[in-house]
Amino acid sequence: MQNYNSNTPSNRAAVPVRVFSSNDKKTVLETEGVYEFVINGTQLVTNNSSQLVEAYTIYDVANEGFLSASSSSSNNIKFTSAPDNNAYWTISIGNYNKAAITAQGSYSRNLLRYNSSSSIFSCYGQGQADGYLYVKNDDANYDFYKYITAATNWSTASNGWNFIASPVDSNINPADVNNMLTADDENGRTYDLYRLNVPKWENYQGHTEGFVIANGTGYLYANKNNTTLKISGSSVKSYSTDDNTVIPANSGWNLIGNPYTFPVKVSRAFSELNNSNAVANKEANSTINPGAGIAVYGIDAVTFTKYVPEEQSSGPSNINVILAQQIVNRDGVSTGSVTLDNAVISFNEGSVLPKFNMLEGDAKLYIPQGNEEYAIVSSEARGEMPVCFKANRDGQFTINVNAENVEMNYLHLIDNIAGTDIDLIATPSYTFDAKGDDYESRFRLVFSASQNENENQNEDFAFISNGEIIVNGTGTLQIIDIMGRVISTRSTEERISTNGMTPGVYVLRLIGNDTKTQ
Repeated sequence: MQNYNSNTPSNRAAVPVRVFSSNDKKTVLETEGVYEFVINGTQLVTNNSSQLVEAYTIYDVANEGFLSASSSSSNNIKFTSAPDNNAYWTISIGNYNKAAITAQGSYSRNLLRYNSSSSIFSCYGQGQADGYLYVKNDDANYDFYKYITAATNWSTASNGWNFIASPVDSNINPADVNNMLTADDENGRTYDLYRLNVPKWENYQGHTEGFVIANGTGYLYANKNNTTLKISGSSVKSYSTDDNTVIPANSGWNLIGNPYTFPVKVSRAFSELNNSNAVANKEANSTINPGAGIAVYGIDAVTFTKYVPEEQSSGPSNINVILAQQIVNRDGVSTGSVTLDNAVISFNEGSVLPKFNMLEGDAKLYIPQGNEEYAIVSSEARGEMPVCFKANRDGQFTINVNAENVEMNYLHLIDNIAGTDIDLIATPSYTFDAKGDDYESRFRLVFSASQNENENQNEDFAFISNGEIIVNGTGTLQIIDIMGRVISTRSTEERISTNGMTPGVYVLRLIGNDTKTQ
């Protein structure tokens, strides 16, 4: 009854077994032909309803790959080495070990079920019966599988770096992690593994003695080829609110890791690496998946809290500025984009994070504060914020701006070089050309969050009539040009004429009991 598709296992034949039942516990007495899978720790994935859910991968030990749903009946169970959302499954255990198993991607055959008429386990869009799950009770080890995407340019391991972590509650020799220390090929080494020993990155090749993969610590890893790491141990880190804190050792940057097999919320702001090798900056109380490492700054304690799906709607409120670069073909036609970096203006107290630079040659986005560069800064939800951009190479870039969990009634991006003013509420994306040697102080954000229906903090307070600026309000009015220069400062008690002003776009800042911009 075993079916095959493109030489990879597809539908699974039903196996006759005798089951002994005692006190609601069942033991499979005949195991020949029984398929053995490893159900990994949960990961946060987005389902078809755009909701975050916790889902598992199902790893086939014998065939060294992950089970996936399918878009067609000709390949009811797909088999993949690179899991996407179609290879992440929610599992609900009912009475008598019945398991409702549903893939989370877009494929239509997403229910893993038993077909009694064909005597197979397969994927269906509807119908058939739930299967059963049994635990193999003579396996003393815990196995955790983490898929690693190949580096696209191995000479610098660009688009291939990963912050990794182990959920196993013991120190592990990297040589005992399957597929981590892969063999050299004709061009030399095929992997890179680093630990952060401030202020230096230490490569495994030069520091083999005493180099271990420790629970709660993060590591930097890349591989020349697609590979799946298998981290094994006798036990995993058990969750307890009395023992869920990591104390960083260094006053500067520290690389720590999720110590558990499930997603956790992190008590401090942090930087991580996304799938395209870019640094992603997250506020305090953001989440990370198991197997992931993060970079935090300073020695303040980091507390990991078990993620609760019901809490997902109450995330941090901020303006998230995301930098992407357009990918063009030889004819100059855009074929997509890749995310490079982000900077966050946070409306939550305490979410401040310096800029973490992964590779010096990467394009970067940051917010200057004094003489320092920051990835996350704090704000009172209205005002003006400089946003610096360093291209490091010529190209076409895009800035996407999202106001997360906050209503904005005014959100504009000022491009100081191009002289443009973009209303981000109407158009939350701005594409521009940049050169590697452009000056970095290119952008400014001018913004105000809606307070409530009766208190609009950024309603229009000025208009032009007969060559004069009429201001509704008292205080000091600043007129600011597109380069960010204050060209006039006047009391609102004076008559303010537009005579002599060059026609163009200006920002008006009214400074009184509070500050408003228009």
